[in-house]
Amino acid sequence: MPLRSRKPIVPWISGAVLAGGAVFSYPGRDYVLVGLMLFLPLLDRVWQVPAIPRSRSHYLAWAGLLISGIALLAWRPSEMPFTISTLLTATQTRHPQCVRFRRCVI
Repeated sequence: MPLRSRKPIVPWISGAVLAGGAVFSYPGRDYVLVGLMLFLPLLDRVWQVPAIPRSRSHYLAWAGLLISGIALLAWRPSEMPFTISTLLTATQTRHPQCVRFRRCVI
């Protein structure tokens, strides 16, 4: 079977593996599911980071999410270390296109 005809089936197989791992209850299931969710997308070689829409409604939605996140942190300041570690982890990941070029255009 040529590689070209197998590509559309990879996301379906990944979804089936993930759903099969979630069905049964066993020790360490959460770690297995998180690992599957992190590494199964790496098998899909045609996936690309979606373009960020830059319209007024999208800016308003992002502002609303930011304000609600700040309000939640003001309400539950005990979650601050988790928030900071999540933001640091998210900002240190780089898209391969950003590594090849001097600036990221995504």
